[in-house]
Amino acid sequence: MDFNKPVFLLMLIVLVPVITVLYIGFRRGLNDLKILGGVHRYESIRNVYTVKSFLSGLLFILFVVSAIFALADIRWGERIIQEKKKGYEIVILIDDSRSMLVRDISPSRLKKSISVAKDVIREIKDGIFGLVLFKGDAEESMPVTDDTVSLTAILNAVQPDWITSPGTDIEKGLKKAYQVFSGTSDSNKVILLFSDGENQNGDPVRYAKYLGKIGIPVICLGAGTQTGGVIKLSNGETVKDRKGMEVLSRLHKKILENIAEVSGGSYIEMYRTNNILQRIVREFTRIKKGKYGSGFRVVKRERYGLLLLFSVIFLSLSGLIWKVRWKNTL
Repeated sequence: MDFNKPVFLLMLIVLVPVITVLYIGFRRGLNDLKILGGVHRYESIRNVYTVKSFLSGLLFILFVVSAIFALADIRWGERIIQEKKKGYEIVILIDDSRSMLVRDISPSRLKKSISVAKDVIREIKDGIFGLVLFKGDAEESMPVTDDTVSLTAILNAVQPDWITSPGTDIEKGLKKAYQVFSGTSDSNKVILLFSDGENQNGDPVRYAKYLGKIGIPVICLGAGTQTGGVIKLSNGETVKDRKGMEVLSRLHKKILENIAEVSGGSYIEMYRTNNILQRIVREFTRIKKGKYGSGFRVVKRERYGLLLLFSVIFLSLSGLIWKVRWKNTL
């Protein structure tokens, strides 16, 4: 049992003067009975008067308590309600290719992307998230969910080359991200793409244009720098080309800018942008929230109507007590 408006419980203090007035009225009533009924009749009706006064006073006190509890919106018992949640559906799309191992941004392109993605999950409270990793192919790592604890755990476990397919195909990543979204038509969907923009296959700009037409913006987070860096593997070796020269990977910002532009999203370069999280959140503020699915919530049952009914009954009975004639008495 709890109260939705507990401040009204302070009104219970009125019970003190109410009880005082009832007691004073009872004492005066006894004196009046002695004067009107005389000594002989007084003894025969005193007990009945006392019982009626007690019952009437008790019912009046119950009336006051019930009315105050109704004002305080008393609740007990539980019921399950279905509700539409309002916010965003966000699919986090992370490039898992080997070029994301480059450390031209600290600690590396991939680790920086994961760190920013986790910050977004913590900051945006009114959203549900999915996760897709891509390379030459794309895989759904987490369906759209409000289970941010599990999603964060998966992000913490992401390793380079989880996807073994060669090359990088941003278009496949965008397509898989679109498939991960729920089928709710009135939700506002957003893709958050973390990539260095290197792309060997597909036409991601063309597909991004399609996403823009159906109202799904792509916010692109550019991972890397124009200067670039070598790709150092976990064993300490660097990736080399066929001539034995170290491969230098640079940020390809133009393709990411084009994806963002044609989809109605925005491009944010993580290396150059201060307060990346604030910039991302600012981009979301210009996107209208939608309803992204039904949820269930357990709530306390409202009982103020029942308490109002009780208060009316108690007040009525308090007055009726005096109308009932007891045999051989008043």
